[in-house]
Amino acid sequence: MTISDEKIEVEAFDGHVHPRQGKLLKTIVPYTAKSCGSAIMILNYEKPVDTSEEALACKQEILANVGDLNFTPYMTLMLTKNTNRQTVRDAKKEGMVGFKLIPAGTSTGSENVGVTLFDLLSNKKSILQEIRDQDSVFLIHLELIEDASGNTIPLIKREEAAIGFLDDIINQVPGLKISVEHVTTRKLINYIVNLNSEYLGASLMPHYSCATYDMVCDEEGKVKDPLFYCLPILKLEDDRLAVIEFMTGDYPRKWFATDSAAHYIWNKIVPPYRAGLFTAPVAPLIVVSVFEEMNALSRLPAFFSKNILKFFGLSSSGRKTTFKKEEWVVPKKIGGISVFKGGETLTWQVS
Repeated sequence: MTISDEKIEVEAFDGHVHPRQGKLLKTIVPYTAKSCGSAIMILNYEKPVDTSEEALACKQEILANVGDLNFTPYMTLMLTKNTNRQTVRDAKKEGMVGFKLIPAGTSTGSENVGVTLFDLLSNKKSILQEIRDQDSVFLIHLELIEDASGNTIPLIKREEAAIGFLDDIINQVPGLKISVEHVTTRKLINYIVNLNSEYLGASLMPHYSCATYDMVCDEEGKVKDPLFYCLPILKLEDDRLAVIEFMTGDYPRKWFATDSAAHYIWNKIVPPYRAGLFTAPVAPLIVVSVFEEMNALSRLPAFFSKNILKFFGLSSSGRKTTFKKEEWVVPKKIGGISVFKGGETLTWQVS
């Protein structure tokens, strides 16, 4: 890594991005490829991508829309009711790096998954064992929407309510590599750090370091500003501080990810609100600013790429991204898509 007062050069890897499809993909994917040499693709489409053939077709669509940029999309499959052990074996042969579970009903693209946290170990334990045996990674959206009695859990409590399920998975499928996606609460961070398992990692999204629950929901828990609506929901100030501490600390199994999930603005502001923020144009820049403020710039290489490459067993792309210290105003919209931090001035940009 090269650091000066005005420039930082470092390898950047986006550990979790939603590339979308068609015209939307063509608009947004170049923003990921511009700032990151590699990225893990989460394919939670209306029909979740749960076969290698479908994922490889998506990969070709992505590569066709990044121009001449040296960019590597790493593909995952969605773990759904259709996933079986042969699916996992085939996925390994075709270069898939992991399986992502968005438990049924918890977020965008989970409607047709057909797998909940309650039935994961009872019905899909053999799948988790096969993922482990194939030296692949299980990526999990860790939220519980209802308790055992069927009572709805408030949005802000859903991550904490699911920690017990994570503990069960770790104990019942030892040796399974688990990436807990978009960690947002101090309680989950403390669990991960205290367990300190070589098989447990976490992706961290910059928007949870700079935005809070009161920006998106009112006192009754109802969405008041759908442009800030994402899942997991933004959390409280103490959780935001915990995310910053975790991001900039020296724990070796946490990494950068954007969770960039673009929607056209007319779909964001009309119920039912679409969960997801278009963060790709600004997320790496937020990270650089946070690490600068915390006097932790020396830890940027680990957070931006080294940790995730080691955990997933991937090779460095060799491509460096140059960030320069120069103010710019984030556009409010790009191609009809609302941009996170739109209208604000940032102090870093991609050269």
